Amino acid sequence: MSKKFDFLRANSDKALKSCPWLDRVAGGVGACFGEIYQVLELFREWVSKLEEPRRTSCLGQAIRHQAFEAAVLLTVVANSIYIAYETNYHMATLGQQAVEFDETAVEICFLALFTMEIALRMFVHRLYFFVNDDWLWNLMDTGLLCLAYVDQALLLGGAVGKVGLLRLLRLARLFRIVRVLRYLKEVRVMLVAILGSFLSLFWALLMLAVIIFMFAIYFMQQMTTYLSITPSDDELWSLQLDYFQNTGRAMYVLLMATTGGKEWEEVYLLLAPLGADCTVAFTFYLLFFTLGVLNIITGVFVENASVLFKPDDREALQESMRQVQEDIEQVTAILEAMDVDGSGILSTRQVIDAMQDDMFEHALHTIGIDIRMPEHYFNTLSSVTGQEELSIDEFVAHIVQMKGSVSRPDLQTLTLETALLQKLGIPGYFLDRPKPS
Repeated sequence: MSKKFDFLRANSDKALKSCPWLDRVAGGVGACFGEIYQVLELFREWVSKLEEPRRTSCLGQAIRHQAFEAAVLLTVVANSIYIAYETNYHMATLGQQAVEFDETAVEICFLALFTMEIALRMFVHRLYFFVNDDWLWNLMDTGLLCLAYVDQALLLGGAVGKVGLLRLLRLARLFRIVRVLRYLKEVRVMLVAILGSFLSLFWALLMLAVIIFMFAIYFMQQMTTYLSITPSDDELWSLQLDYFQNTGRAMYVLLMATTGGKEWEEVYLLLAPLGADCTVAFTFYLLFFTLGVLNIITGVFVENASVLFKPDDREALQESMRQVQEDIEQVTAILEAMDVDGSGILSTRQVIDAMQDDMFEHALHTIGIDIRMPEHYFNTLSSVTGQEELSIDEFVAHIVQMKGSVSRPDLQTLTLETALLQKLGIPGYFLDRPKPS
């Protein structure tokens, strides 16, 4: 076997000697976690196979209507505006005898509207409310609604001493603004891309920390040697000690020098007395960090965002159906232009003669349909259908299938069908078949 595939062979010589009691403990723990994982996996598969029946009731159609979605969106926006107004009001009247307005009544009104919305959705979807395609949004809406009820209960109950809990619940109100993203497709996709890039962000920050740590250790070692032999009555000495007093401080200074928090020239002047090696190292750090590391990290984030920016299955299906319908309408318009007598029927010869005009060929080419040999194609189409004349709709159905490039499965299927025809002794069946009279 080639060395390239040595990993396929069992490497028993390097196997570690096992401890019997440790193997039993590890086996028991592994079996326990394995059973838990299997149960969770079975539950996940069961949930994924659930298909919500189509809700055809009047209420089901109402909550899917654009007017209902617009009303919910306007309510969320109005609530966000009210939160901003309330915050500005309390800050503007800080320490003053402000004119009181009933904040509780306004909050209860918004709470009633959000409760009505979720109640209607749960009444229509039943338990599918928590397992359908929008289950994440539904769980978030339900959780925010429960927190809002707890907030109002504490306020009405006079929970004056629980300031920290009240602040936390008030902070939860801000997440209602996130609900706006549910109805804005482009912004929602951006949010998904940002959330999906958190893992890459963690590794990027870890790599940045390692790079900054290495340079910080080097500069601190040089600075320690320099400060130990330099008189401490100088202002420059105090600044050098302040900037490089420990590893964390040195890393923070280097980070600020590359991100705009501090002028890098100021740090350069502190390192210049240490010698040319430190100034060269600092200059290399700046260039490497700015031109190299940051651009690489940006490229990684762009790559992840481009992958996560793809539409989901439902949106992709809707886009595909919309594109097919648009192609049908465009091809129908082109064929109607060929139908000079307006009968709705086109003969093969009539289409072939019209395709001699570059305008029709260019019109089909602009929508992705490239018929390089129109006479051969339409003669073959006439032979296969057995008709010399076809309606515009029948022509459209055949021509739309010509859009796009041929795929490898199409070529393989054509090769197999040709081989089958040759085996049956009819190699030129489609092309040699006589045209109908």
